[in-house]
Amino acid sequence: MSENQGEQSVDNRGQGMGMVLAGKTTREVAKALNVSHSTIVKWMKKHNNGETLCDKPRPGRPKVMDRISKMVVRKSLTKKRQSTGKLSARLTAAGHPVPRSTIQRYMMKELGCRDRAFVQRKIPKITEKQKDDRLKFCLERRHWKEEDGSKVIWSDESPFELDSSPNRQNDVIWAHTPAEVPRQEKSKFSRKLMVWGAMSATGLSELHVVPNQTSLNAEYYHGIILNEYLLPALNRTAEAGPPTQQKFHHTMSESIFFA
Repeated sequence: MSENQGEQSVDNRGQGMGMVLAGKTTREVAKALNVSHSTIVKWMKKHNNGETLCDKPRPGRPKVMDRISKMVVRKSLTKKRQSTGKLSARLTAAGHPVPRSTIQRYMMKELGCRDRAFVQRKIPKITEKQKDDRLKFCLERRHWKEEDGSKVIWSDESPFELDSSPNRQNDVIWAHTPAEVPRQEKSKFSRKLMVWGAMSATGLSELHVVPNQTSLNAEYYHGIILNEYLLPALNRTAEAGPPTQQKFHHTMSESIFFA
């Protein structure tokens, strides 16, 4: 019975008065409407004095956000292109003017959002065939045990950009004028470095940097990467030391290679 008088609608108050006038006690009505007993007594006092059950005008600044504004802001969550500035302009144009600062406060305090919007994460788009292949891969190994997974050797190659662009959100510089901010040179075509590596449950291979303008075809993969980097890793016997020097795999004959 934590609801107070000001939080009850006029319909609830009228319902409470009707229940009392129909013969129920004030305590029974308070329990039925989930309000305090003193609230029902106040409603009855207003009724007996011929006063309205509506709230009297209260002093102080009126609420900026009405019910429509709050509903629009709630529905904007998790949707793209819904900044506080755009929401403010949209509500103002519809006849519900709300400052962007008020919308941000409402999102933080009432809706539990953090102090600024999240950036939408990018993930690779996969085809239906790739989805089917991944599902088939998982189904074929759904009964694997821990020792089966420890036999796997994983390898892959990845490009690294050498001339990264500045992050417009985080790489900022405070200054009096734009002229004080130093320029950052950027190549028209960013330089990239291709790096290959492999790992197992017990160790890591040495990284291999693919020379610039070298095609990573089957011949290069077999002749250089497998023979000069993966096989030496499989032949290591040290039981301790850095991950790139200790024993890479338990038994070569049971190795399962995924590239």
